Amino acid sequence: MKDMNEKYESASREPDGRTKRRRYDSFRALSYYTLGIKAQEGRFQDLPFWAIFMSGGFMKKTYTGKTKDLYLLEDGKVCLKFKDDVTGKDGVFDPGENQVGLSIDGMGMANLQVTDFFLDALEADGIETHRIKTDLDQGSMLVQACQPFGQGLEVIFRHYATGSFLRRYGLYAKDMMPLDNYVEFTLKDDERQDPLITKEGLIALGILTADEYDYLYEKTIEISNKITDILKNKDIQLIDIKLEFGKNQAGDILLMDELSVGNMRVRVDGQSLEPLKVSQLILA
Repeated sequence: MKDMNEKYESASREPDGRTKRRRYDSFRALSYYTLGIKAQEGRFQDLPFWAIFMSGGFMKKTYTGKTKDLYLLEDGKVCLKFKDDVTGKDGVFDPGENQVGLSIDGMGMANLQVTDFFLDALEADGIETHRIKTDLDQGSMLVQACQPFGQGLEVIFRHYATGSFLRRYGLYAKDMMPLDNYVEFTLKDDERQDPLITKEGLIALGILTADEYDYLYEKTIEISNKITDILKNKDIQLIDIKLEFGKNQAGDILLMDELSVGNMRVRVDGQSLEPLKVSQLILA
């Protein structure tokens, strides 16, 4: 904190050598007052995203993702900043793609709102998640820091055959062929197109134990069916969804990352809709 303040003073000197420090202190004191005493106590999780900088708190950008940026706070928690970028190819939205395909104005806020909506419903049913609080005004979510399995593991739940499933098994599968609570695991590895991996492979590589695999498998079915029911009540059909889990500092396995149209396929009256329209229907 001292070094930060010294840098501020050095950069803020008047021509006659005086500093603007008094003005800065008055502004910071006002920020503390209007935001409560949270910042002075180091309780940065109680501050909006922007106020962490105003209060002199430490926040380091640790990861730039396709649709979110991650910031580490000095208390060990993580702030997720949602972006307008979406995955796709050739300018067309596709939640199954591994690259940013386009940017849609307002998509980051919509994804945050939808994520918040689903987490509210899941947590009410006893599902443990990494969320601490959401700041819709700042487009951010404060979460527990969680260690992913391996270098990142995705668990995909499918109601129907489509996307990469159809590309892999098209000799046998037909588009939109019903699947019965089908669950598959993929490694987060853009270079290798997120390869599938078996239970035996996950155990052999030390990514999961047998018990952890079984827990994630069962929890994925439970969560996905709850989301299916929520969407069904809004006349939206869930096709497939991708979930991520991690362990917090206590070793508890939590549902993490976002739950939005960016990580699920849905249809309305048999048709795919633009992601913002789907978000509006979910939130209606």
